[in-house]
Amino acid sequence: MADEAVTEQGNLGPDGSNLFGIWSRSDRCFLVAEFRGRVIGCCGVKRGTDSQGTAEESCPVCSVWKVSVDASMRRSGVGQLLMEAAEAWALDAGATEMNLCTGNPAARDFYCKRMGYAKLGNSAEPTPSLPRIVSSVHSAWLSKMLSEA
Repeated sequence: MADEAVTEQGNLGPDGSNLFGIWSRSDRCFLVAEFRGRVIGCCGVKRGTDSQGTAEESCPVCSVWKVSVDASMRRSGVGQLLMEAAEAWALDAGATEMNLCTGNPAARDFYCKRMGYAKLGNSAEPTPSLPRIVSSVHSAWLSKMLSEA
């Protein structure tokens, strides 16, 4: 998946050239964590649960995509800060729920135990509001109700 992401048609594109086109729309935000002039993490958040489509402005659900933290910075709080910023953006956008999908057991533990997400179901069984994720049969949608605490 990483190799595909940096191709001409990939989400990132060569040297990040596709990021602006994908993440510059008003229904989404791409967050970047930087430390001493070096990018150490990123997280995309958007309205709706379709990674490519555009959701209606009234959609109360946002979703997280492309979360990544540099290996040297994991377990330092960067992921938590990125997720908190994504949730704040979603709240500002009027969302009441945040969803994400992961097949990574360590990431799933982080989202559920540290960030308060709960498993919604297997991504191989799509529902009208949750698309099928084809990256892994072990992937699961996770969800969290957002509140202005």
